[in-house]
Amino acid sequence: QNENYIANLLGHEGPGSLLSLLKAKEWGTELMAGPVADQNDCLIFTCTVELTPAGLEHVDDVVALVFEYIRLLQRDGVQQWFWQEQQLLAELNFRYKGKEPPAMYAIDVAQSLLDHQPTDVLTGSHLFKRFNAEKIDQLVAMLTPSNCNVYVVAKANTDDADVVEPIYQTKYSKARFSPQQIAMWSSGSAHTADAATTTTTTTTTENPYGLLRETADDFEEVDDEEEGVVMRSRGG
Repeated sequence: QNENYIANLLGHEGPGSLLSLLKAKEWGTELMAGPVADQNDCLIFTCTVELTPAGLEHVDDVVALVFEYIRLLQRDGVQQWFWQEQQLLAELNFRYKGKEPPAMYAIDVAQSLLDHQPTDVLTGSHLFKRFNAEKIDQLVAMLTPSNCNVYVVAKANTDDADVVEPIYQTKYSKARFSPQQIAMWSSGSAHTADAATTTTTTTTTENPYGLLRETADDFEEVDDEEEGVVMRSRGG
């Protein structure tokens, strides 16, 4: 789950987040981050931004801000308290997750057999079990401009598309990054002032309402005739 630590920070939507800055600039409205292909020998990590028309005119700037935010993660280092909060949330989600279609559940378990030890087959894909700051640092260090692809999907790009995909007849074009783009995304100098206004979640204080485990202990399972087994407050 090391990659999910990074995903939860990049995908943060609160004040001081990357998304809040993109919204302030009117360049983006949504942001999603996380692994899309996690195999034993490779991992593809994506960061997807829903651009506005103005954002489509500033693609290089948006990419620069993404990498500037990644550098903030490197600057702040891995925070164990944040990992522990994600661990507790994952435990709650697993304990009270809804029923899955049997066929899909069987497929997930079969896939898990390839990725986890027998004792972790049912929980390995859901729970945060081992905190490994060094491994997280290694993953963050791999998120660099020279180690990425940038895809821009928009109808406005149709006129620039010069290749046709043979099966679906989709038009597209591709090009290598210019040295200027790599330099811009690597240095972040063009957006140093903007980055200074952002604050990664790792620099905020811990949950002011106490540990999530204590909050979870305030709830109990209740067998409801209409809703089935649900979580209810012990106080009411």
